[in-house]
Amino acid sequence: MLTWPAPSPCIQPDPTIPSMILCCGDVEQNPGPDFKREIQQNTRDPPEYQEHHQIPSNSGTSTVVFETRNVRNKLSLSRNNSRRIPGSTPYVSLFSDEYIQLDSDSGDELPDPAESSRIPNLCEELVTLKSKLHVADDGNKITKFNINRHDVMDGARRAINRKSFCPRRKMSVKFTDDIGSPEGAVDEGGPKRELLRLLLKNIQFSNIFEGQETHRLLSLNPNALSSGAYKDAGTIIAMSIVHGGPAPKFFNQLLFDMMVGRKVHPTLEDVQDIDMKGKIKKLKDCTNLEDIDLNLSSAGLSTIMNISGSGRPVRNLEDRDFLVQDLLHFVVVGRVTEALSQLTLGLKTLGLYDRMKENPAVFEEVFLNNSNAEIAAATMEAIFVDITFSLAGSNRRKTEEKIVGFWRDFLLDIEENSTELELNLSEVLAFTTGADSVPLLGFDPSPSITFTECGRFPRANTCAMEIALPLNVTPFEEFKESMIFGIKNSPGFGKA
Repeated sequence: MLTWPAPSPCIQPDPTIPSMILCCGDVEQNPGPDFKREIQQNTRDPPEYQEHHQIPSNSGTSTVVFETRNVRNKLSLSRNNSRRIPGSTPYVSLFSDEYIQLDSDSGDELPDPAESSRIPNLCEELVTLKSKLHVADDGNKITKFNINRHDVMDGARRAINRKSFCPRRKMSVKFTDDIGSPEGAVDEGGPKRELLRLLLKNIQFSNIFEGQETHRLLSLNPNALSSGAYKDAGTIIAMSIVHGGPAPKFFNQLLFDMMVGRKVHPTLEDVQDIDMKGKIKKLKDCTNLEDIDLNLSSAGLSTIMNISGSGRPVRNLEDRDFLVQDLLHFVVVGRVTEALSQLTLGLKTLGLYDRMKENPAVFEEVFLNNSNAEIAAATMEAIFVDITFSLAGSNRRKTEEKIVGFWRDFLLDIEENSTELELNLSEVLAFTTGADSVPLLGFDPSPSITFTECGRFPRANTCAMEIALPLNVTPFEEFKESMIFGIKNSPGFGKA
């Protein structure tokens, strides 16, 4: 930290007060005349400081106080005090005995460096994005989605490409079955979450992505590109994240890095075209210039080299490696540049992309499938903790408590035998809530359990996120069969 000398002739230092000593590291001494002259030339009173004066202290040292014209803060340069300001710069730390102190009577406060540099967590980011929904200038306006479960993307794209579409508005979702009967309500959880879940599944397995089912890379689809399908996919993904739908946890790390502008290094495993992958591998495995020239003359590689502009001459094996990297980058990244541009344009909906660019590490949890674990039975039990029982001591209450035990065993059986039963816990959750995974900000309100004596099968209200368990089905094996049959034959089961 700079210790400003008294440059003005109007201030004469008191000869009875010891001169101020500059301390740098472990050295403390009276500087020579040349050093003093250099310090005085390089530490002139800055133009914003208008007044300065020396104040003797009880310790025998001096304090120089500057008052600024443009700000009210008073900065005091003091000696012989051990306090330090958090986040001081390395240059300031050279002057080990000085520190900057804000006067207690000042109305302003210095920013906390730790607070200003803190990275928001995912919950904070999502709450900030969600605050943009249902703003006052939209009033009670809504965006209508008329959806046929057999082609959910068609109805959704009609809605988001309507001139009046606004992603901030409440969503009115109506599913129409084969005979045309509508169901759903304005912005109530179940229909909206079910639509967003079905749309994300449709996007995940659509022809705009390629690669493994749970780790998608962009593909180059000319028809999808010309119709704006990549942009619409980005818009739907952004709406799902901000409106409380499921997270699109099917992105490849490479694709996510491409989206947020990180530098990427594609590998041979990222090439999905089997034929092209084989040609590049042969080139990579070449050990002499003759084999390299032979491979470069093949139709596939020569065409890609002409399109990509990879005219790098190959004089040795190092040049071969550089050429392989050029080809990999073009095949995996370069070809899909326009598609990626469309996708990121859609992700700008509701400000999502800007937050992703600013804090990419926070949003990896949203886009990357880092765990293939299914929902656990214990998680389901914790989600459905709200149970509406009858009066304690009544005969119905005893039956309800027995059925709750059946329900918990039913969840455990599915967890252990999902393949054999052809049902998993994600589908049980979707039956009740419309979402096959827990939303990023949780459920609001919490899903609940009620009971019914009407029929042998469970009933669900996805708007209220309520499942009604049948009371008149015993023993347990019959209860389990009724639950499985009822869930698997519900209208939205397995349709994407």
